[in-house]
Amino acid sequence: MNAKHFDAVAYAKFVVEGIATKLERAGRDEARTKACWLINHVTGAPFGDITTKGIKPLIKEQWEALGEFLNRVIAGEPIQYVVGNADFMGRVFKCDKRALIPRPETEELVATVLTAADRATSRQIIDVGTGTGCIAISLAFECPAAEIIATDISANALALARENAAAHGQDSRIKFLQTDLLDGFEPQSADIIVSNPPYIADAEATSLAPEIREHEPRTALFAGADGLGVIRRLIPQAFQVLRPGGRLFLEIGETQSAAVKHLLEQAGYSDVTTRKDLAGHDRIAAARKNPPGN
Repeated sequence: MNAKHFDAVAYAKFVVEGIATKLERAGRDEARTKACWLINHVTGAPFGDITTKGIKPLIKEQWEALGEFLNRVIAGEPIQYVVGNADFMGRVFKCDKRALIPRPETEELVATVLTAADRATSRQIIDVGTGTGCIAISLAFECPAAEIIATDISANALALARENAAAHGQDSRIKFLQTDLLDGFEPQSADIIVSNPPYIADAEATSLAPEIREHEPRTALFAGADGLGVIRRLIPQAFQVLRPGGRLFLEIGETQSAAVKHLLEQAGYSDVTTRKDLAGHDRIAAARKNPPGN
């Protein structure tokens, strides 16, 4: 193509279509979105501008990098791990195999916390199983008066969460603790406890997309025969750690609403509710520890 008549938009669309075709042939979904994501990663061109404003001709090194990243996606690696980041509530978080990939359902979890909680009086918020740190960091931005504590049983996940907190300027706001759920916390010390725990039943592994099953950390996905192994332990622990009037918020599996409601009520919580995600599935459970006399 003559550089004098170079059409940056046509060129970008040509590159996108070529990548998308290879992804579709490999059975990968959202092929054009992923193609733009890869181009953005290699060139730095803004994601939304690639097919509207175009891109400069790729140089040899960019083609080579693009081919390497494309092969990884074709082989089944999640694109978030390939490009090394994921978007969460409008912010970009470093993302790799040390932790679960942040998802839109978890954005709904944070939104529920922010809707229900009193941001001015919530003194201590605990994020259990923080992973990338996306929940704790998002709450640190939105609840500037609160002490934020993020726990994880995985030292590798905590290291990633710390990296993200530093990148977002929130590392001084969040205390990171390696512990199993809420082990070691003082009774009646927290106003809010929030968690996206593992909730997939072991037997459901074969039904998951290979990108999830073969690449994301199993300890962040699976929780026993019914998927409730971790939630079953966390609910009574949280009841002890919450102050009277404190609230618990959980992301749950789409078929677990009735079972989780029962566990919450059995543990002594009140105001037990569930909220649907954008797909219409019961995905978020919330409950309150009654103050004395209620």
